[in-house]
Amino acid sequence: MKVYTVNECSEIISESIKKNYLNKNINVEGTVSSLREHFSGNCYFSLIDESYKISCKINHMHLSFVKRKLKSGEKVIISGNILYDKYFGKPLLLAERVIVSGKSQIQIEKEKLFKELEEKGYFSVYSKKALPEYVFIVGIITSKSGAVVHDIIKTGRLRNKNVSYYIYNSAVQGEKAALEMSKMIKLANKSDVKPDVLIIARGGGAEEDFKPFNERILLDAVYNSEIPVVSAIGHEVDDVLLDMVADYRASTPTQAAELVVEEEKVLYSKIEFQLNCLKQVFKFKMENKKSDFIINLYKLRKSINKTVLFDKMNEIIIFCRNLKQGYIKNIIAMQKKCIENLIKLQESYINKF
Repeated sequence: MKVYTVNECSEIISESIKKNYLNKNINVEGTVSSLREHFSGNCYFSLIDESYKISCKINHMHLSFVKRKLKSGEKVIISGNILYDKYFGKPLLLAERVIVSGKSQIQIEKEKLFKELEEKGYFSVYSKKALPEYVFIVGIITSKSGAVVHDIIKTGRLRNKNVSYYIYNSAVQGEKAALEMSKMIKLANKSDVKPDVLIIARGGGAEEDFKPFNERILLDAVYNSEIPVVSAIGHEVDDVLLDMVADYRASTPTQAAELVVEEEKVLYSKIEFQLNCLKQVFKFKMENKKSDFIINLYKLRKSINKTVLFDKMNEIIIFCRNLKQGYIKNIIAMQKKCIENLIKLQESYINKF
């Protein structure tokens, strides 16, 4: 049994693809996605349709002529040859000519939705909700199996260990992702203990993976949320409608944690400043009350008629004197009556014998 090395196997695949005449001078129509330039000078992108994608490459020699016609989201026809890239270990369409055939259906639908949302005020600054000054609970809407959750929580705890986190597990890619994320937003808003802020997060990926973040059902849920929402999608990904509808945008999940979670020392400084302000206000109020009391006391003293005051005092003295005399008379009368009763009792006792 012959055993091939990886290099030998790659050569066999490469030669097999080269020899097939069907792989030469082929024309492929699709939507441009994930356009990026490699440090080697080559350019890489994908051609996608509703279900599939083909990886494409432009050599650095043709880059200045071919790339200028490429733009993510546009529908194009690529002419070139299919070859096997040994470095990436997969077939590639080596582009030699580009014909722009118009806007893709995805782009047309996105632009239509953009105009509709713009007319309804979804992007207006007046519809944005402010972040709470003090955040105690952060809700994270993402896949719990991804690294994004750990990045957010780790960064947040380094800044302030007193903040709590609640994970709303949801798909962030695929047909049902937008629906699941919208349900998580509604669930968070109905919770007995609501998060102070929600972060919708996912890591980087191909442009076609971000389709759920351009869907109406998710955008409506974000716009109608009573809780402020931060969009933290990918690494500097452009043209995601969620970024424009959300109250705040962060280029990465880590940056979202930095935006939402205040540093502990800064938080303590704010609290100390506010306490000092309260002390100053309390001191000022007490000084005012003291001044008001002294002024009112002075006014009261000036308004009192001394003659009337003395007359009232004499009335009180006479009343107390009469009260005392009446009390003494009552005591004497009670004593006299008691003595008379004792005498009668004694006489009746003697008569019996």
